[in-house]
Amino acid sequence: MNFHLRSLYTCAVVAGVLPLGGGMAMAAQSPPPARETAKTAQATDSAACCVRGCGECGPRGPRGPRGPQGPRGETGPQGPSGEPGQDGVIGRQVVQAQFTNPPTSSTPQTVTCPPGKVALSGGYLIDPRITGPTGSRPSGTDGWEVTPPGNYGFPFDFTVYVVCANADTAA
Repeated sequence: MNFHLRSLYTCAVVAGVLPLGGGMAMAAQSPPPARETAKTAQATDSAACCVRGCGECGPRGPRGPRGPQGPRGETGPQGPSGEPGQDGVIGRQVVQAQFTNPPTSSTPQTVTCPPGKVALSGGYLIDPRITGPTGSRPSGTDGWEVTPPGNYGFPFDFTVYVVCANADTAA
């Protein structure tokens, strides 16, 4: 559609843009002479052109290229403090027991936490002449089991450890 520049200028000021050579530019220049007429101008925002006195709205034009990124904004205010976190492990306790392994067999031995506590970890200490256990693992939720090697031909001592904590704080 052809528009008279004065009415297009009025419409463009309302929309925040001015016509320039058949396109649109930000409103920052003086109004064009009243006698000039514009070539066909398409509105970039149909709502901006549909202002009383501007005439009919044309179809929406093609989307323009993306503009450059703006400057970084100011840092906002600090947020409120969070809720206090739960305490760490409460009631930590190490339970241990010493066992003697017979000369020709291997018997798993378990150490258990006191009631109301759960096992966090465990381990063992074994006679230095022995190569190590064949197993060291949790036993349920409240114990630690160690299986010593067998058939050494002599008895040997080993100690099983379990690290416990209060059940309601170990999760």
